Amino acid sequence: MLSQDDRGRIEAAVRAAEARTTGEIFVVLSGEVSRYREAPLAWAAAIALAIPPIVLAFSLAPLANLTAQLWLAGQAGALQSELAVALGVYATIQIILFLIVLAIVHAPPVRRALTPRALKRHRVAKAAQHHFAAISARAGGETGVLIFVAVEDRQVQILADAGIHQRCGETPWT
Repeated sequence: MLSQDDRGRIEAAVRAAEARTTGEIFVVLSGEVSRYREAPLAWAAAIALAIPPIVLAFSLAPLANLTAQLWLAGQAGALQSELAVALGVYATIQIILFLIVLAIVHAPPVRRALTPRALKRHRVAKAAQHHFAAISARAGGETGVLIFVAVEDRQVQILADAGIHQRCGETPWT
């Protein structure tokens, strides 16, 4: 994820910042905090449910007008079997479309691009809070700051202990 040179610069920056304060600074770099499994499912379901009716509406409208004029009472018996076949084909198309979109959106670059930013922000905040709780439990003090970077999610969270909030107030964090 980072080169040795990058790590050295981060460590030097943290040491320099800690030299000017009694607080401890922790930096956590994470690749991707979640696999976001619901994103491919949601996209696949939405497309599989939305596209077939739209295509059907535009492709069958001219046929519906033509058959309405030629409709006879004797053709009513054939309607039931034709309708069953049509519904079977429609359902098959939806399933195939769902599986294709699921496979495409499941690819990490596509999934990352189509995952809503709010979901990423929520998951990164949750992961940062878990890391912060673990670090706070080990450190035991109330002067710690966590800089949590989720590289693949392109999100950063900065969390501080109560002691930091008392000294700085809420202004730096908002």
